[in-house]
Amino acid sequence: MKTARLFIDGMYCAACGIDIERALHRLPGVTSANISTLDNSAIVCFDEADVTLPEIVNTIEQSGYGAVEYTYGSISRLNKEKEKRLLRKVLLSLMLSIPLVWAIPLPLKVVLATVVQFYIGADFYRDAFRGLKNKTLNMSFMVAFSTTCAWGYSLFSFLRDRPEEVYFDSAALIITMVLTGRLIETKLNADSGSVLERLYEQLPQKARLLKDGVETEADVSTLSVGDVLFVREGDRIPLDGTLRSGIGFVDESMLSGEAVPVRKETGDPVYAGTINTEGSFSFEATADREHTLMSDIIVDVEASFAQKSRLQNRTDRVVRWFCPAVILLGVLAALAWFLFLSPGDLPKAARVLISVIIVACPCALGVAVPLSVSSAVSVAAGKGVVIKESQVVEQLGEVSWVGFDKTGTLTNGRFDVTDIILLRAPSVEAMLLDAALAEKQSYHPLAEAVLRESGLRPEEIPTADKLRSVPGKGVIAMCDGSTIVVGSPDFVAEQGAPGDDLETIAKQLGDQQKSMIVICKDGVVEGACFLTDELRPEAAEAVRDLEAMDVSVALLTGDSEGATQLAAEQAGISDVRARQLPEDKSARLRAEQERGAVTAMVGDGLNDVPSLARADVGFELGGKTALAGDTANVVILDGDLRKVPWSLQLGRKAVRNIRQNLVLSCVYNVVALSVAAAGLLNPIVAAAAMSLSSISVVLNATRVRRGSH
Repeated sequence: MKTARLFIDGMYCAACGIDIERALHRLPGVTSANISTLDNSAIVCFDEADVTLPEIVNTIEQSGYGAVEYTYGSISRLNKEKEKRLLRKVLLSLMLSIPLVWAIPLPLKVVLATVVQFYIGADFYRDAFRGLKNKTLNMSFMVAFSTTCAWGYSLFSFLRDRPEEVYFDSAALIITMVLTGRLIETKLNADSGSVLERLYEQLPQKARLLKDGVETEADVSTLSVGDVLFVREGDRIPLDGTLRSGIGFVDESMLSGEAVPVRKETGDPVYAGTINTEGSFSFEATADREHTLMSDIIVDVEASFAQKSRLQNRTDRVVRWFCPAVILLGVLAALAWFLFLSPGDLPKAARVLISVIIVACPCALGVAVPLSVSSAVSVAAGKGVVIKESQVVEQLGEVSWVGFDKTGTLTNGRFDVTDIILLRAPSVEAMLLDAALAEKQSYHPLAEAVLRESGLRPEEIPTADKLRSVPGKGVIAMCDGSTIVVGSPDFVAEQGAPGDDLETIAKQLGDQQKSMIVICKDGVVEGACFLTDELRPEAAEAVRDLEAMDVSVALLTGDSEGATQLAAEQAGISDVRARQLPEDKSARLRAEQERGAVTAMVGDGLNDVPSLARADVGFELGGKTALAGDTANVVILDGDLRKVPWSLQLGRKAVRNIRQNLVLSCVYNVVALSVAAAGLLNPIVAAAAMSLSSISVVLNATRVRRGSH
């Protein structure tokens, strides 16, 4: 599956975007297509086995639009060109339209109005014909239809020598007002910027390559894993890598949201797009340009924009039928005036028809949801929170219950062995060797602690002939005819370990609030390791913030009762479930959902896959590994738990903003259409009101960015 990003030229309203989406979805192999009228872009997911990118571009062009594949900085450049083109048209339209309101000869008015109508307004006709070709009535059709009616009626009145029924100024000024509104919208959207464009801007195009001690400039696209690169003070780091020599202080705020530069020494990781604020160093690239952490973030953000939220799908359905409904309303209102309210008054009926059609604004409805959602995704990415699915923004705003895993989530995830109980093993070394053999291929923090305690290098640990891992319980290993079981007391008991020996170990633990791993070989309990793990320093604050938001908090973990209770007390969580298997966590989430709660689960991605998938919103703590996974739909790159309540607040703010935008656009259209149908609205004022409604929605949506950093 491939994701492509394109710039779409000639698109001016939500209905245009729906036209293109419908055309693309008819192509075999296209799984999703999301068209953004905000930055004139398309993000298309497709199977290369069924359809090619040139075929996708050709389909868009056959629909009457231009399509250019994204390259670095192209969308910003093309949007600026569009802005300049609109500015030229607005200025020319103003120069030609303003004289129409003066007492100039009628023949000159005819000439000026005709130039505005068919030269300045040519784009409206082109867009209208595109829509008709795709069996859709768009905003451009409404502008072209209404102004053509005004121009045509005025020409008819001029030819019949009825100067009092000439409305050339109205037709020309409507076109001018609509173009001015489009110019302002384009400018606002360019200023607010595309999150993807800003992410791409973080990636440098050039790098200082070191080869045989000589520094040369190279294109980042030509570099590969193993290349040694040099970074000076003020440089952006071009690729992910490991520092080889020198010292630097790197601003990683683009990933973590923290402004304080991080000291980097030999062996430390560095990431593409971050800035070296002090010092200089060389590093070895560990990823090429397509596989850096920032590239993974861009892929996930692109994927989120390739989907639509529930509200956006609903508003798209409304927009699709909006224009035909408004035209029907305009015709009925005009007939009512001509036949009943002002019988025989054709000019009045024409003004009502034009006002109704021109005052309606599907564009405000079309951008109400996507602009708020993209603003939220943009803010989150800037804080090191990657929202991988756009519909999650709405779900974040509705979350009422959050479950936390303990190990590696509420706690640091680095266990240390504090006590070793030797029961029937010949020696501590022999017992730890057996434990290391079983845990050698495990990534669980408890296993890593035992491996560290053994002091053995990987090559010194025998490889098991057969290995079976039971998530949330333990590991069974077969080696040289022996069976080694390492895990929780309950798991070891299930495999046949003597209960008396396990009881002896439990007595040794006493009331200590620690985790325990039992080692059993061929049915004989060799002993156990007791381990502790520290709570994350921000955990208690995160829990308090969630409870202040009236969000219920629970701790679900497979760890022992004692260790779980200690962590819960320190974090301030009263709803605690210890010794939970993955299926137990999923069952608890299901129960909360059945009670009507919108749930979130926070885990480190190790044994939390089922619960992260079950939750309405899955939070995963971590970096590149987490981004590569498909389970969680929100990734907190630096693992800061305070960003869980922050994300929920952002979601709530975005949902409020979406509702405000929808109410604003709906109220505007209802009131404006009613006033226009009542014959109380001048067509020129209607055009200005239509443009202002779109602008007001755009301005309101940008409020999501303010106060969220």
